[in-house]
Amino acid sequence: MGSNFIWCDLSALRPDRAAKFYEDVFGWKFESASSKYRYAYCGDVAVAALFDMPPFFRKIKMPSFWMSYIGVESVAAVVSKVTEKGGKVELEDDFFGGKIALIRDPLGAGFTIYEGEIEAGITGVERGGLRTGHTLHVSSQSAVKDFYETLFDWKIVSADEKRWFVSDPNAGKIAEIIESSDEERNGYEYWGITFTVENLQLAHRNIEARGGQVFAETYHGDRPALSVADMDGAAFAIVQCDNN
Repeated sequence: MGSNFIWCDLSALRPDRAAKFYEDVFGWKFESASSKYRYAYCGDVAVAALFDMPPFFRKIKMPSFWMSYIGVESVAAVVSKVTEKGGKVELEDDFFGGKIALIRDPLGAGFTIYEGEIEAGITGVERGGLRTGHTLHVSSQSAVKDFYETLFDWKIVSADEKRWFVSDPNAGKIAEIIESSDEERNGYEYWGITFTVENLQLAHRNIEARGGQVFAETYHGDRPALSVADMDGAAFAIVQCDNN
């Protein structure tokens, strides 16, 4: 079994405001506010979720953040390798009938591994509102390369001097790594998620009009993209879908 990206969710400082923000930007529809874990739907398929940020993260004054989930055959087997490779296991728990562990790599970028069955949601670039990629934004690719290759049997190969492709033996290319300055990353080491929009420039205006930020023009593969954040600091990227 390979280790591929299967899901994402948003730990939100203001869940109701966040739901409205993403509805306006992506056209998502969210489950009722009475749900603690609210699924975001693109059409009739769940593509992401959001929930109220836990007290621990509020206490350390974290901004809202998107979390990438990686499917694994055994959480225990992955966790057993983390510490010796310079990472940290933040927690282990049950999650929707499966098991999860929240892990930080040697530079502090967090991600979640999941063991079990989960409906991963649709991905791609065919229309707006889809999850279409995951990118690790770090200060040093060499500081984390061995960590990820050991944990997941991934292969990390150079695309250029600041960009690397991540490949899984079963799924092929599944992610990218971008090395950048602290200023470009706003001081954070993190896994970012790329979503599709129907119109890149319209989404740019929508994000800024709703209190978000547009940081930089970038690329997702060979497609023009934008690095952005919502009104509570959750970073992500957007790329135009194939419809236009």
